[in-house]
Amino acid sequence: MLSPLLSLKDSQKTVLIITGTKYSSDVVFAALAIHSALKSNEHDPHLLGSRLLSSQIWKYKLSALKNININGQPPSRYVFKLPAGFNLKDISWEKDNDQILVKMDAQSFDKKIPPLKIQSSPLEPDLIIYIGTNSGLDQIEKQFPAKNKKTQKLIILPKKVNFQDKEISIDGLDSLKSFSLKIFNLIKELDLKIEPDTASYLLSGLIAHTNAFKKNCNPELFTIVKKLLDLGADYQQAYSLGVKDLSLKKMHFLAELMRTTIIVKPGVYQAGLILSKPLKMRLDVMDLMKATEIYDCDLAVVSISTPIINRTYIRNSSEKYDLKKLFKELNGKGNKQQGVIESTGDIGLMHANIYAKLGIIGDSNTNKGI
Repeated sequence: MLSPLLSLKDSQKTVLIITGTKYSSDVVFAALAIHSALKSNEHDPHLLGSRLLSSQIWKYKLSALKNININGQPPSRYVFKLPAGFNLKDISWEKDNDQILVKMDAQSFDKKIPPLKIQSSPLEPDLIIYIGTNSGLDQIEKQFPAKNKKTQKLIILPKKVNFQDKEISIDGLDSLKSFSLKIFNLIKELDLKIEPDTASYLLSGLIAHTNAFKKNCNPELFTIVKKLLDLGADYQQAYSLGVKDLSLKKMHFLAELMRTTIIVKPGVYQAGLILSKPLKMRLDVMDLMKATEIYDCDLAVVSISTPIINRTYIRNSSEKYDLKKLFKELNGKGNKQQGVIESTGDIGLMHANIYAKLGIIGDSNTNKGI
């Protein structure tokens, strides 16, 4: 069943790589990695990502990458007859929005250039590789219906992989949580050479998926990270691409939070906001600690209070405090380094309780609220 797919290593194929309508950084880097691997192995890959192109953050990130061309719509083939007296080396072309610009070499300017009749036709790929969730599958069926027998489809979803509408298993491809890990295994299965650019994209995806190796980690993951570095992955580039980006709305919120930062005592910082309605955006403890710029302190206590629930995030950067015991006593979740406590009522009383149990004595105004 997999022989048409595995023939990628033996003959040149035109491949269309599509990211779903709901994508994560892990999905994007997985797509970039398989695009890079196919291109370096002399295939003809095309990357389709209309929503990706609408993101200013991704536009900025991708502008610095070499040999990456993302299409908003399925690409077309453009055909024109070479004018008499011209060689292929005399002509190059580029796309500017909806226009095709044909450029003549400087040595050819003395030749008379006749009008060029350019014909276009939709690209008919040999293979479609879809990476994402179920939400984007409709667009594939609409653009490439099942009756198109020429085009085969490999669908990589979070919990399963389909090839030609049949569920398959390729070396754990269906069980791995990270799309970048799935693509790493697929590239190995197809026996494609991994160049440094490909390794860097895969590493970026793993950094994004694990929030810079702060979650979803295990020994096998770090074994693969070492392999990618050995293959020439650029860690600095991968890290700058893979770390989470903040939306403008989230940045404004965190700026408000930052303005509330106070020093409870040397080395202990507190920040917090009381909101009139529930918070709709997703935040994690790392977002909140970025806002207070207090990674180098001994202890940071950050609270978000809403009419429904209060959440107090705590991060410990020293050996002075054991947060694991604190979370157990106050019904929180976490470990010795960081965690969260959910509560209702006066958040100031929660702060007072936290500081008392940790043996911290601060300004008398500290525990009256936020």
